[in-house]
Amino acid sequence: MENIHIIMNDPNQSDISGHPLLPDVLDVRGLEVGVSVKANQTGDEDIKASVSHTNQKDAAEIDVATETEGILELWQQELKLMSNKDRRILDDVVRGRRTSAPVVETAEMLQIALGCMELEIQALPDSQKHAYNKGLNSSSKYIHDPEFRLGFIRAEVYDPKKAAVRFCKWLELLVEFYGDFALTRRLYYSDLRKEELELMKEGAYQLLPSRDRIGRRVLTLTGSWDVKKYNVACRTRLCMYYATVVAEDIMTQRDGLVFVMRPALELNVMMAERESVKMGKRLVAASPTRYSGFHICLPDEPVYQFLKQVCVSTLGAFRKFIRVHTMSPTETEYILRNEYGIPTHEFPSTGTGRIKTKNLNNWIKFRIKLDEKRKTSLPFHGIDCPDLNSIAIRNGGLMFHHPPNKAFRSYLRDREEKREQARKNTEKQRVVIEIVKEVQAKGFRYVKWDGTEGYYVPVTDPDEIRTFVATSLRDQMKRSKAQKNLMVQKSANREDYFLSGPSEKKLKRGDSSDKSGSSGTAGM
Repeated sequence: MENIHIIMNDPNQSDISGHPLLPDVLDVRGLEVGVSVKANQTGDEDIKASVSHTNQKDAAEIDVATETEGILELWQQELKLMSNKDRRILDDVVRGRRTSAPVVETAEMLQIALGCMELEIQALPDSQKHAYNKGLNSSSKYIHDPEFRLGFIRAEVYDPKKAAVRFCKWLELLVEFYGDFALTRRLYYSDLRKEELELMKEGAYQLLPSRDRIGRRVLTLTGSWDVKKYNVACRTRLCMYYATVVAEDIMTQRDGLVFVMRPALELNVMMAERESVKMGKRLVAASPTRYSGFHICLPDEPVYQFLKQVCVSTLGAFRKFIRVHTMSPTETEYILRNEYGIPTHEFPSTGTGRIKTKNLNNWIKFRIKLDEKRKTSLPFHGIDCPDLNSIAIRNGGLMFHHPPNKAFRSYLRDREEKREQARKNTEKQRVVIEIVKEVQAKGFRYVKWDGTEGYYVPVTDPDEIRTFVATSLRDQMKRSKAQKNLMVQKSANREDYFLSGPSEKKLKRGDSSDKSGSSGTAGM
């Protein structure tokens, strides 16, 4: 234990691959190379001004474009200054090929990190922790909850000093936008006001019901909203609620959140608001989760340049995870699905731009049920988004591309021959039981979709598990057989085509202009 150091490397250090807690892991907190002071002046400054006046309609407007001018050039320069190794690791993280979290996370390591974070909180000046001190005076247990604090530790990749600052900033936002009660417990769906609920149900913001290829949650922003109807405070409260929900997922805490932005042109109006930009920076600096993938999907038109410019400025040090896609919607979805491992089939919009809310309504039902159980301290086993340890059982093929389901089908293919050799029912059952035991030994569990409730529930009945495995094995054998038959048929057709003479080919096409004299036969 003497060799484990929770306090991270010097920010100016370019190579962090040798850190004892982060073997071969990219430092996601900032660039590994020195960048001019312009970076801090442009997009990384700490926003200290309060925005309690966000409801004021007569607030003076400023030219946001002037504030963010040159940020795109700076962003590209920062990426160029990275070493080839760091750029390759960064690209793998964004594409979901590797994690940006420590390879192994132990209970002892987490305990040390929590202890260091507490010391850093105590060392902060009172001017930076008004809300924290208010929580201490009210004897709040929530602000000392290890599960709550670990989100900030993981968001800062185990840097306790930065985690302490992020934690106190988040508490300030909770008090400012929700009130003192938010220091005593987690946020509930019922804490949202009428305006926030209306904005949520419009479906602009939605968490996908599936994860990307390495298990990260995916949050989407589709279209836009009425800026006059939903002010900055309303949008901020809703974003904070989503951030709280995402932070409950340990896998996303470790690996970061993937954000996919598919805005409408009207979003330019919202981005032009000074308070929107300032609040965006405050949220990025305080949220208990970090970004490890930020995709901006928009047409390659000058009118959208400003929107991209503001996003790059708002994300600060996390802007290195931004990827801009300017292709058609179909091409963009293909790239996101195949190159970045994002479940685009779950995107909440149609080809005509209409926003779909079916998954959103199921998710809202799930959150309400979860909050009810938490308030009464009763156990709740519902699952809104199966993780990478869960084989999901759901009709309709909606979870066909779920990574554990793909791994399960691959495992079944390896057992097809053994199943075909089994002649007696007892032998077939023995094969199924072996598969069940081996899959469970690999750490997988089974969950099934409850269409009535709108979420997944664990499958614990052994008979139900064996039935599912037996059915899945039978279906996999049918698919393999059909695929083999199709390949044989294609091969036979190809062979017939190449072996047939020129006149026969033209006869098949009904061509009567054959010079070899077979034209008379074609009409018979």
